[in-house]
Amino acid sequence: MARQSRNSNAKPHNAQVSQLAGTNSLPSLPHITADLLDKLACSDVSVSELADVIKLDPALSLNVMRLAQDRSSQAVPDVANAARLVGRDTLANLVRWSSTLDVFDTYSFCSPGDLTEFWAHSMKCALLAEHLGRELEFHDPDGAFLAGQLHDIGKLLLLTYYPTKYKLRFSGSADGRQKKADPDDLVGDEHASMGAALVRRWRHHSLLADAVFYHHHPADAVARAFPLVKLVYAANLLAKADSPDKELLTRPEMGMLELSSTQLERAVDTAFSSFRKTAAGLNIDLPIAFKDASQAPPSHTDAHAAVTGHVRDTSLLATLSYGLLNAREANDVLHLVEQTLHGHFDIDRVVFFLIDRESDTLEAHGQCCSYVGELSVPLSNDSCSPVLALNKEHAVDCFVTSGNSKISIMDEQIVHFLGKEGVVCLPMVVDGAPVGTIALGINRADRAVLSGQQQLLDRLSKHAARALLNCQKQSALEVPQQQDRVESVITLTRKAVHEANNPLGIIKNYLSVLARRMAEQNIEHDEIRIIGEEIARIRNILAALVKSSKEVAVTMAPVDLNAMVDDLVRLMKQDLSEQNGIQIHSRLSSSLPMALTDKDVLKQAVLNLLKNSAEALTDGGNIHVETEFVPGDKENHVDNGNGRAKLTIRDDGPGIPESVRDQLFQPFVTSKASHEGLGLSIAQGLIQQLHGTISCDPAAESGTQFTIWLPVASS
Repeated sequence: MARQSRNSNAKPHNAQVSQLAGTNSLPSLPHITADLLDKLACSDVSVSELADVIKLDPALSLNVMRLAQDRSSQAVPDVANAARLVGRDTLANLVRWSSTLDVFDTYSFCSPGDLTEFWAHSMKCALLAEHLGRELEFHDPDGAFLAGQLHDIGKLLLLTYYPTKYKLRFSGSADGRQKKADPDDLVGDEHASMGAALVRRWRHHSLLADAVFYHHHPADAVARAFPLVKLVYAANLLAKADSPDKELLTRPEMGMLELSSTQLERAVDTAFSSFRKTAAGLNIDLPIAFKDASQAPPSHTDAHAAVTGHVRDTSLLATLSYGLLNAREANDVLHLVEQTLHGHFDIDRVVFFLIDRESDTLEAHGQCCSYVGELSVPLSNDSCSPVLALNKEHAVDCFVTSGNSKISIMDEQIVHFLGKEGVVCLPMVVDGAPVGTIALGINRADRAVLSGQQQLLDRLSKHAARALLNCQKQSALEVPQQQDRVESVITLTRKAVHEANNPLGIIKNYLSVLARRMAEQNIEHDEIRIIGEEIARIRNILAALVKSSKEVAVTMAPVDLNAMVDDLVRLMKQDLSEQNGIQIHSRLSSSLPMALTDKDVLKQAVLNLLKNSAEALTDGGNIHVETEFVPGDKENHVDNGNGRAKLTIRDDGPGIPESVRDQLFQPFVTSKASHEGLGLSIAQGLIQQLHGTISCDPAAESGTQFTIWLPVASS
């Protein structure tokens, strides 16, 4: 429900009571919220553990009971049962929502001292009602605890929506000690009516609502009520003291419980002892120690800061998770994580070590420098920090100092590479599956600050691990899918070729008969021979078409790549120029060694690429063909030390849309109308069969560029 405007002196009208009773926007004590957020950071925290803390806060207790009652047709007896009914995820969402409310809304209407005072009184009343009930042998002491916890919930509601009129105030006494104005005198008994309306709202049994409603009625009337009303009435009276008060135990109102003085003293002592332990466990400074109730006690400020930190961290991880959800490739994941580390933690030197299962190594990735790919750590080297962090599944750090012989040489090299005094390695492990390590370059002075954010860093590394694992799974799924599509294409093509070969065979036979008869009559029939040769070429093309890339028989031998390219350019140059207005330009490297390849297979692949470029130039244009020799480690195209031959085919056409380019080498993918989209798929298969690679990128100015990398023959 939306909040009413605050600082109003008006009392709630009857029409507003029902509306306000539906609220779920009541503040929680930040100490309790912070404790719950810490527990939720542990994946194995149980519902019962969360319930044990939730029941300590009136606002959270009310909301959990309300959620549970909405899901049940039966009355829910207590917070423990309510928590089990709504489940861990709902409890987690409720706590996180409450933490956001605490950060952004609480102190605009309610001082920290007021909120702590309210909690202290409610908690004492709850414990007193429970232990008095046990002495009375009341059948439901947990229900008595809940009733005591919620007896003043209406007061919190009125403070929330009418803060000016219902503000809790504190005033000093003549002797300088803190003397509290009685909150009941300021609020009257309107809060009891409002609290009862809240309880009735979630359809709990009426006796609980009655206990909230009647706790300020005259004692003689309450004495004739059912036990729960009497327990809450007496507990509220005793809870106004800061410690066990024997004078209160002798007041006439206590007689309604029909307990002996010994029983009363035992219940009160036990309740106050439990209260002090609870406050100490939550690090709450009790109001009796405050000089000014409007001033936040130290522990309250710390707790609010902790909640604020949790909300900030949750917001950061939610933003990161949204980005990772849309990341399609591992590099996208690494880029997002690196941005987050730089923007939120001010860490500008990051290297990701990802597991390579084929080589059993951690391979380095990142953008900190161009030669990051040279870092490779064997998984067997468990003295190296990235491997050690992965094996131990927790962060490991090391710093380079003079005379430090404990650090390994490889760790020293990583630190030097990062350009800092040390490195912190965060393991990326999710659901027991190791993915890699994040190495953060830091200086020694930054380690203490980073240690305070260790929990957030651990959560960030888990998010990164899960995203990378999802990318790996998606990639593994796409490979067989692409292979299945290729096999389907081959099957369909074989059927079509089989059917086409039948009429071609008949035509060729009839041409042979026709040629023989024309020869017998001395008639020139050279055109018949040409037709026969073309039919034979068609059959060869069809036969090659049905072969998948793995079926192409290749014979690897030294090939003069420049000579082969020159022949193809001369063959196509005149025809393309006259028919289509396309100019072909070649720039061939004089230092290019012999390529190690199959000439016929490579020629088929290059012809497909030239044809593809020509088809893109519908209004004429230019095709550039270039060769280049690339030595061993340049651009990471290494082939057993010999280097590689680079063949580039570039056009200045309209280019290929990015959405098509990502899937360009898959069958039936094309940006051209009336084309089947098979040529590039075939070209890729042929190049891979030649132990080469092919890529497609936008040209520098306009158009498209295909690049083929091939091994070269040893000298």
